[in-house]
Amino acid sequence: MSYFRVTLLRSAIGLPRRTTDVLKALGLKKRMATVFHPVSPSVAGQIMKVKELVEVQEVDRRLTKEEVRAERRPDPGYYIEKASIEEFSENRSFSFFCARILVFQAHVDAFETVVFNVFDAIILAWKFQGLVY
Repeated sequence: MSYFRVTLLRSAIGLPRRTTDVLKALGLKKRMATVFHPVSPSVAGQIMKVKELVEVQEVDRRLTKEEVRAERRPDPGYYIEKASIEEFSENRSFSFFCARILVFQAHVDAFETVVFNVFDAIILAWKFQGLVY
């Protein structure tokens, strides 16, 4: 059995009451709402009354609300390959922790060297200007 898949695309605000009543009879209240009706001349006539406001497709079966929602949901753009708890347990091993401390110590040593070089340059400049003996 075939069905009409009717989706309300345009609002009925400001339209005659007859048009609004036809939308209510079809079960369409809000924009982007989708309803399914069996193919029949009476439903086709109602759709023709509001053809400027709706989008109509002929489908083989009714879809559930979850299926309609899943159709509208976009692709997330990514796929989960590994759960975060597995990654957390792998990355939080003792060797990983020690490696992080060594990297941190290297950054501290480099920063210390830069600070000492800056202070040496400042003291040399002051000696040159006669501010420090």
